[in-house]
This record gives sequence, C-alpha cells and structure tokens, in this order.
Amino acid sequence: MIVEDVITSGGQIAASAKELRALGADIVRVIGVIDREAGGAKNLAEEGLELHALFTMSELKRAALELQGGGEYGHCCEKGNCE
Repeated sequence: MIVEDVITSGGQIAASAKELRALGADIVRVIGVIDREAGGAKNLAEEGLELHALFTMSELKRAALELQGGGEYGHCCEKGNCE
C-alpha cells in the first residue's frame, strides 16, 4: 500500500509503485487524503493500483460552499462550475 496526501495525475505514485514492485513489493492499493479528480484514479487503475481517497475535490468544494452559506452551488458558482 502507498499512502499519499493529494492525488492529481498519479504519475509519481505509479513510478514509486513500479520501483517498489521491482524490489518485490506487492503494491495494489493507494490511500489518499484528497483526490483532485484530475485523472489520477484512472491512471492508477491502468497500473493495477486501486485508489481509496478520503475526500474528492468536489466534496471539499461543496462542503466549503455550504459553510459559506452558499447552498448547493454557492454565490461564487453558477450551476456547480467552481474552479
């Protein structure tokens, strides 16, 4: 298992898993705090790695907007298109 804080593309995680596997490690899972939803889960799956994230970026944005009193989309977003 690999533990990572933020997953974006997953490139470094895949490279690390490759090196660890070359040393005999059986790496199949990645635990992350935040999945930025930028292709990391798909890229890791292509390398035989299953991503388990505590939060996605969408979840964090939604929670932040609710804390600001913005409701479902908030005052800064139109139809959920926050960046």
